[in-house]
Amino acid sequence: MYKNGVKSLNEILNRIENIRNGNIILGKVGDIIRNIPEDRYSYIINRLEKEIEIVKIYNPDVRPALDPMVSSELKIYSALDNVEEYGYILNYPKCCIESFKGARFGIDNEHMNELKVIQNSILDIENNCFGDCNNNRIVNINNDNINDKNKNNKNNNKNNINNNYNDYNTKNKTKNKNNSNKIEITNKYYSLIMPSGYIPCSLLCDKGYNNHLIKIISYDEYMKIQDLEKEIFRELPHYHLAYREYYEKIHLW
Repeated sequence: MYKNGVKSLNEILNRIENIRNGNIILGKVGDIIRNIPEDRYSYIINRLEKEIEIVKIYNPDVRPALDPMVSSELKIYSALDNVEEYGYILNYPKCCIESFKGARFGIDNEHMNELKVIQNSILDIENNCFGDCNNNRIVNINNDNINDKNKNNKNNNKNNINNNYNDYNTKNKTKNKNNSNKIEITNKYYSLIMPSGYIPCSLLCDKGYNNHLIKIISYDEYMKIQDLEKEIFRELPHYHLAYREYYEKIHLW
């Protein structure tokens, strides 16, 4: 079964075709789509359908950005007076459209502050604190401060040697466990992804998550996303050098 990334692209394709056929009425953007010459329109639809076929192979939960040849022909991002109409086609939440209209065109410091909230929430969950963690408890996943006072004790007494040996093993086992927990968390919650070009009003925007435009992914998922981007660019080459990445990626750690 195909995930939401494929479904989202199919929804965009259907909206474009319905606008072209007059089944959906939009203002200026509708005129732009209906006035595209037939050969150009067929060309961009074929490219979009090819992109969907590639995305089906990798089956992500979040769609990539549209092929730049498609978005350029539709004049997406070049007509800021019509952002509501483009937002409808791309399934952007109204709150994010309003934020974009306020000249918020990229990830900014406010977004990065929200990233810290996400990080702390993840650690709260993983530490089973149920929202009752202070900063000291949150960071204790990296704590290797094991009490090992006897480690350097050079007393030749057999009992002391055995105690030191046991303490040393305890320290290393605990350290390895903490490091393992840290690696497990960073792999499980590796990066936050969005389609390139989508700037959310907040990294905590519920509607962004509900519309499958934002997701926290694992390291394995991240590697698949990179492979997907390379495959799209290889199969759908274009001259827009600034658009070689189809996802906005924000590493969590």
